[in-house]
Amino acid sequence: LYPDYPQAYFRMGLAYSAQKDAKNAVAMYRKAIQFDPAYKKAHYNLGLQLIKKRSWDAAAEQFFWMIARDPKHAASYFNLGRIYKGKAELEKALQYYQQAVDLRHGDYPSALVNMGRIFASQGEHEKALKVYQDAIAMRPEYSKAWYRIGLIHQAEDKFDESEQALLKAVQFTPDYARAWTRLGEVYTRKQKPNKAIHAFKQALVAKPGNKKARLALADLYVLQQQWEEAKALYKAVTITHPTLVLAWQKLGAVYMQLGQLTKAEEALQQAIDHDGNHIQPHVLMAKLLQQQERHREAIQILQTIVEKTPANVELRLMYAQSLAAIGDKVSAIQELDKGLRLEPENQKLLQAKQALK
Repeated sequence: LYPDYPQAYFRMGLAYSAQKDAKNAVAMYRKAIQFDPAYKKAHYNLGLQLIKKRSWDAAAEQFFWMIARDPKHAASYFNLGRIYKGKAELEKALQYYQQAVDLRHGDYPSALVNMGRIFASQGEHEKALKVYQDAIAMRPEYSKAWYRIGLIHQAEDKFDESEQALLKAVQFTPDYARAWTRLGEVYTRKQKPNKAIHAFKQALVAKPGNKKARLALADLYVLQQQWEEAKALYKAVTITHPTLVLAWQKLGAVYMQLGQLTKAEEALQQAIDHDGNHIQPHVLMAKLLQQQERHREAIQILQTIVEKTPANVELRLMYAQSLAAIGDKVSAIQELDKGLRLEPENQKLLQAKQALK
């Protein structure tokens, strides 16, 4: 009834934004501006959606338009900081973030945290910690600042300090999946497996499809020889990330531990098919074939990966073992000699050679 009603287009833009449909949201906000060029909220929201589309220059145009009409509009400076961060123009990003902070008299924790992230990416940890602490001074419950402090301490192997910061993050935001995941990593490094398992489980409660937490928790179950639990997690990752070589590789290794060799072979073949350049799936496949006395098949794999990693004496030993198993002792001894030239005192190679004489 009212095709030139800008508020209606604006509300449609809000609806599309809520559905994470940036393309249609942009179209609706542009329509609103078409019929009301001075519609500030439409310009601002259009800028936000263009950021999501990584249309940096078009987004910046909207926020510069806002600032021209309201030079103290802190959120526009903040979003210009986001834009220049996206464009990798970090000095400009820092300038706009700082302007946003100044306009709010320091009380802009998200801008401070974004500044800290830039400092951290440049290796300036002290500067990063300073702005994170400034954010916490304004908002003690600001979980993102505690999380970022935890990351810096973790990167510096200060695990006690990292633990305390990450505990603050999950205290104030109990469903903070990334903080729980990092806390699990810290507990793993501190050799506190039970606490690590609890943290990774909490991460999965907060975000059930969390790949990083699933893999880390499965790795802990492997260390505790809880094979079924590890298998379930690795398998879940292969479903959500079917091309992830590491998940297929680790699933294959668990199947081997469980004695489910057919399933192990299928999983390892998936890893090899998705990326044949990874050595470890080939190594595990060769071990599997050796367990089944399928030495000629193992030799085909081992010959290739030994050529790719000529300094790996463990692979040369495996290769020699399969060669010996099919009766080719001469070639087996030659492989052992190549390994001994690299490691003359290697007892496994010396014993294998002695056994063949």
